[in-house]
Amino acid sequence: MLTARTTRRQTGAFRRSTSPYVEPGTLLDHSPAELLERLVASPSLVLLKQLLDAAQFDGATPLGFRPDRNLLRPEPPSPLAVVSTEQGDRVVVLCDVRPKDATWQVKPEGRFAPEAALVFDRSDGKLIAMLGGWASASGDYSSVMLTNLGGTDDYFVNTSAFEEHGPFEYLEQWYHLGHEDLPALTTHGHANATGWSGKESPAVPLAEFGYTIYAFNGRDINYSLPGHLPNGTLAPRKIFWDGVRNTFIGPVTQSFDGESLYRVVTEKSVAFQPLVVQPGDIVVAGGRREYENWHQWNVVVPQGRAGSLRLMLVDQSGDQTAKTELASTRLSEGLHDLQLQIRDADNGDDHSTVEIRIDPDNLAGQSELTVPRVPVAGVPSVEGEPIARTSRPPVDLLRRQTSKEGVWLVWQLALP
Repeated sequence: MLTARTTRRQTGAFRRSTSPYVEPGTLLDHSPAELLERLVASPSLVLLKQLLDAAQFDGATPLGFRPDRNLLRPEPPSPLAVVSTEQGDRVVVLCDVRPKDATWQVKPEGRFAPEAALVFDRSDGKLIAMLGGWASASGDYSSVMLTNLGGTDDYFVNTSAFEEHGPFEYLEQWYHLGHEDLPALTTHGHANATGWSGKESPAVPLAEFGYTIYAFNGRDINYSLPGHLPNGTLAPRKIFWDGVRNTFIGPVTQSFDGESLYRVVTEKSVAFQPLVVQPGDIVVAGGRREYENWHQWNVVVPQGRAGSLRLMLVDQSGDQTAKTELASTRLSEGLHDLQLQIRDADNGDDHSTVEIRIDPDNLAGQSELTVPRVPVAGVPSVEGEPIARTSRPPVDLLRRQTSKEGVWLVWQLALP
C-alpha cells in the first residue's frame, strides 16, 4: 500500500492508550530479558518503565502507548512490534513521552506530547535507542511511525516535525532498524506531502526495493510527472530504497513547476547515495516488487530522444550470441511506468508466462507471452546493479537466466 503522511498540528486532544496494571514489587527480581518478554506478551507502562530504569535511561518518561503509530497493523492493534534484522530481533515500543527537561508533567498545554520509538534488543532486553522524543528548532514535537518499506526485509522508524528551513517547513528522518545509531535518510520537505511504499511485512518472494515519493501539501500531482533536477534533467520524484545494498538512492534535491520538492541533508543521511543525472542519461529505478511476482521500473527517457524497449531471449550457448525479439515498444521522452509479471506455467511444464504493462493507462501497451521458465525468488533483476541508476544506452532493466542453458530473458531500453 502507498501510505501518505498526515501530520498533527499543535492543538487538539491528547490521546493515550490504557495498559494493564502490574504490581511493581513483582518485577524486582526479573532480568531485562525477562521483563522484555513480559512486555511483549502484555504491554504495560510499569514494565516499560522498569526496563528503562534497568538501562539507567532518564532521557524521557513514557506517558502512554501509541498503537496507531504501528503501521505493521497487528491484530489486535498493539504499540509493540518484534521485527527481525541482520543484527538480531528488535522490540519496538511506540509511545508518547515527556522529555527530561520538559516543564510540563502530563502533557504540554494545548499541544500533543512528543512521540518516540523505544528500541530494545530482544536477546538481552537492553535498550538500544530512543528514536523521536525530540523538539525541532521551531519547538514542534516529533511524530513517529513504524513501517516495513516496500516488502523488503527492512523495517524503519520515521520521525518528523515542523521545522522551517529555506523553502521547506518539515523535517523527516528514516531510521533503519538494526542500524539505529544515525538516521539512514534525513530530508527537508513539505508537510503532508511525503508518501512511501509502506507494507506490513516482507514479501514472499522478497521485494528488491521500496521508495519515498515527494509532492506538495494539498497538491495532487499525477504519478506520471517527473521532477526536475538543477541541471535541467528529469528524474522520478522518488528516493529509492535498495533492499540488497541497504541504501537510499536518489537525487539530492528536485523541483516541480519551479518549486523545490525536498532536499536531502547528506551529512545526516548515513545510508544515502546521490543519483547524479547528466543530460542524455537514461534513468532506471526498480525491480521485483511485493505483489505476485510483479516487477516495476520507473524509467526516464532523456529529453529530445525516443526509446526502444525490447523484450528478448538472448542465447549465449553457442559461439555467437543470438537474440530473439519477443516484444518491442517505443517510449517517448519523459517518465514511464513499466511493469512485468513472471508466472510459472499452470500445467507444470518448464515454461513461464510473462505479462507486460507499459504505463498502466495505456491498454495498448499490455501483452502476454510464453518463455522458458524464469526463476523469480533468490535472484536479482540484474546481477551486480543497484536498484536505481543512470546509464548511457542501452541499459538492461531485467536480465535473468532461464531454465534453458545459456539462454537469458532480457528487457532492454535503447535510444536508436
